[in-house]
This record gives sequence, structure tokens and C-alpha cells, in this order.
Amino acid sequence: IGQWLRVAKARGDVAESDPAMLYLMVELYRKMDRLEQLMTQSAPKQLNLTQDAAIGRIGLEHFELTIPLLQEGDRYYGRIEVPVYPRREIPLYFEAVSATLAKIIRIHSRDENEWGAYMRTRERAMIRHLKGNV
Repeated sequence: IGQWLRVAKARGDVAESDPAMLYLMVELYRKMDRLEQLMTQSAPKQLNLTQDAAIGRIGLEHFELTIPLLQEGDRYYGRIEVPVYPRREIPLYFEAVSATLAKIIRIHSRDENEWGAYMRTRERAMIRHLKGNV
């Protein structure tokens, strides 16, 4: 459905549509699709990750773990849970800069857009918070 929506937007087929209504319809479709997958037990399989860690600090291209788990220079695959609605888990590849610091090196283009939007929203919230405290 995401691919269909991008193609429709590129062709201009949704120019007259209400963006909020379109977004809600797409999310409804995705939710129905997830429910169908649960009912038929055909949910796409994900790789089981061997490690689980909390992120202490995060930025657009880097993040820092709270405990040292990484080997400098090694590349890893991981998923970051983004606390938004609907719940999102963004898969990505990253390279260890140090035992705790990682640089994101590869992320899918659809996830990259959502990741950037989430980070901008968080930065704006932090700026508003700082302005209120200054």
C-alpha cells in the first residue's frame, strides 16, 4: 500500500484528496493486513537478534548504547523501536565507532524518511523544552 501511495502521489492522482483522510485509510489498511497475518499465522519472519540494549543518546546518524557491547570497526544489523503511533521498528545497519558509539550506515529509503521526521520532531520538542526552562 505504501508503494501504491507513492506512485499515486507521483502521478498526481491524490492531489485532490484530503491528506489526513488518506493517511488514516492507509493506516487502517495496514492494520487490517497485520490482523489478517496474525489470524492466518503468516506474519513475515524477522531475524532473531542476539543482543538487546538500551540507547542512551541518539542523533540522526549516530547513537550511543548505555553499555559497551560493540567491537570497534565491526558492522551490525539492528532494529530501533521508535515510540510513535502506530508502533514502528526501524531495521538498519550500523558500524561501531567505539564500544558504545555506533554510526548508521544503511537504512531503507522509506524508513529513512520516517526516521528523519521522528528526529526532527524530537529536536523541536527539546528546543521548546529548553526555551521554557531558560
